Amino acid sequence: MFESPEQAHRALAEVGYLTDRVTATTVYLADKLHKPLLLEGPAGSGKTEFAYAVTRAANVSIERLQCFEGITSEHAIGKFDESLQRLYLELATRSERPDWKALAREITALDFFIPGPLLQALLSKQSCVLLIDELDKVDHAFEPVAAVVVGAPTLFLAEHSEHDPGLVIVKPITDQPVASNLLISTRSGQQVSLRLVSDGETANTGPVDFVLIYKRPRDFLIPSGDPADAITPDSSTRSTPLSVLEAAFEDQQRVASPAWTSPHDQKETLKIEASIGSVSVDGNTMVVAFSVLNHSDQWVEVLPPQIELNNPAAQPDKPKAKKKKQKNILADQVPITEYRYTQRKLAPRARADGVVRFERPEFKQIEERLQLELATADAVNHPLLLNLPFTAPAGAPQRAATRCQEDTDDPQQ
Repeated sequence: MFESPEQAHRALAEVGYLTDRVTATTVYLADKLHKPLLLEGPAGSGKTEFAYAVTRAANVSIERLQCFEGITSEHAIGKFDESLQRLYLELATRSERPDWKALAREITALDFFIPGPLLQALLSKQSCVLLIDELDKVDHAFEPVAAVVVGAPTLFLAEHSEHDPGLVIVKPITDQPVASNLLISTRSGQQVSLRLVSDGETANTGPVDFVLIYKRPRDFLIPSGDPADAITPDSSTRSTPLSVLEAAFEDQQRVASPAWTSPHDQKETLKIEASIGSVSVDGNTMVVAFSVLNHSDQWVEVLPPQIELNNPAAQPDKPKAKKKKQKNILADQVPITEYRYTQRKLAPRARADGVVRFERPEFKQIEERLQLELATADAVNHPLLLNLPFTAPAGAPQRAATRCQEDTDDPQQ
């Protein structure tokens, strides 16, 4: 925009903004080094006017992002035009055999996106000034909570309100010692996984409250991608050998026709089917490959996989007089160290392949079952449970026979 500090000084003076050479040199260096300028000062001191003066002096456009408390990525970056997407889908699906993969790529293109000031500035073909006004009013890094999933909802209660999008309250709802996990997803796709442990009333301690404040680096831009959700790169250019997890992930994507399972209980039809692929041991962990199929006529979002050690024979302590049929199943969450998906948002009849690595328990009771839990975002209390072998040969993947369990009465599954 400016050729020299002197030219910047003259250009500012020509548009009626009088300043010293230090400020003009700072503007010149920020332009040449592509670095931002942070202006601090009380209200009315001319910070905003300085940005507009630089815009006039350089004869370029300006994009302004007005910050405020509760601002989200939609205000800063933009959002998809859902009404336009729905209209396009309705018109495109009138054909006899629509190409769902092609439609998914088309409706997620920039043509269907309403850009915000940040994206407008990045997409500008000519130089422009990006003004981020009142930055100090941003109370978080555009990370409102979108979904909260508790591994054992009959043991812990998680509360989240849209009026306070950054707050999640978790508390145990039993006086027995219990443990589970908590998965928090933000609107930008970030995920936080926590281990929940309650000693119960046997701990002989008074009430204890914990406040955990999670803050990511204060950055206006969403990261380039989540490695857990990323599609693996082209293997033809890879020089290093594949890990057990990467090999299982790629092998599962090559399976042309997985053996899909359906829930045995048809009182409530699930939207997804699944298939277990190879199961192998890698050090102290197990690696399981799987596939998910959306057999409904609606889009679904698949949640991260969970691993449970279920014991159908174990029941909560209740009076012996009450012997009505119970379907409660106690489940222990097994720690997951890594997982991957080819995609998590599935169009109708679309398929996703995945792999998960977890720390297998050293032993189990004969009644207990090691299971892979898969669920969609709109039905977290009705997951699909797939039985896994407790022992697999080290290093050599084993193709597991898929078995499925679905329980519509007890959301603890």
